Amino acid sequence: MDYPPSSHHLFIGGIVLLKVFGRQFHPGEKSYFTLDGPTLCNRASVKLPVIVLCGGAEGPTLWLNGAVHGDEINGSYASWQLIRDLNPREVRGNVIATPVANLAAFLDQRKVSFLDDLDMDTQFPGDAEGMITQRLAKIIYDGVREAATHLISFHTISKMYDAHPYTVAKLVPDADATVNRTAVELAKAFGVQANCIVNLSDASGELPGVTSGALDITCIKDGIPAFMGEIGHGGIADPAMIRIAVQGIKNVMKTLGMLDGSPVLQTSRQYKILRRKFVRIDDGGVLDMNVKPGDIVHKGDSLGELHYFNDRPVPYPAPCDAYVIAVRTYPAINTGDRVAFLGLKWEDYCN
Repeated sequence: MDYPPSSHHLFIGGIVLLKVFGRQFHPGEKSYFTLDGPTLCNRASVKLPVIVLCGGAEGPTLWLNGAVHGDEINGSYASWQLIRDLNPREVRGNVIATPVANLAAFLDQRKVSFLDDLDMDTQFPGDAEGMITQRLAKIIYDGVREAATHLISFHTISKMYDAHPYTVAKLVPDADATVNRTAVELAKAFGVQANCIVNLSDASGELPGVTSGALDITCIKDGIPAFMGEIGHGGIADPAMIRIAVQGIKNVMKTLGMLDGSPVLQTSRQYKILRRKFVRIDDGGVLDMNVKPGDIVHKGDSLGELHYFNDRPVPYPAPCDAYVIAVRTYPAINTGDRVAFLGLKWEDYCN
């Protein structure tokens, strides 16, 4: 597929230069730099690290965004490692990484910024006159949007849960059908077992909950195919999860023609998850899980056992047949807390 240079590519002396965040990059160049963002009360600025790899030949521009939620860092590490190890001359196109989009939350090791308590992934495309998180979202989106042809938005499940890497492709109403379809295809190409397809026109009752301002949805509305890579759990840089993410990015790049070779399937089989739900506990206590991510359970099977010290353990039954996407790992649980994240409708992908 041909990708003609956009307004963020400049022709100088017959050479096509990539332009990102107001800077120019030559073919074969790899650059690491930091942008100054909004200022704090002591006049220190909130920094935004950026990594750019400008390939040796023309092609797509893949945007990798990490730590939009500050404690979700496996994708950040994967972006760093991938670009560090790639030879730009072997890449057709470009890779732009904003590995720590939400620096304040990253430093505080929590999901949202302590500066304004806003969730950055509900603030895109940003607001130049808004709060700090909104202004940062504006800087990030405006700096990359015109150059990017595709996006992987990296996340993790939260700290008290565990999950194998999975992808989420959202079908956005009124978006270009080709863009929605490409997002689903690239999510599958990532090569992991569980691949969630969320049709936002009928996704009530399940995550993603608030969708307004999500980076992947904003990109899709702007004609940029995008999906989420959910890589392990928060608060830890897990080498096994990072390796899977690095290979997943390479798989996407190979699918887009940015690298030679064929994608590597990272599992024995792939599923598409078409309906999902968090199941919640109706009583507090201590919960010992009986299932793990990737399990398939039947209605009535025990997901875990709830007890309180001398109490006799009480099984927590699966409400229906389900694919287990994520499970709770922290045993202390209150009424209404999440027990597990289940796929309620799933089917084999035809590879």
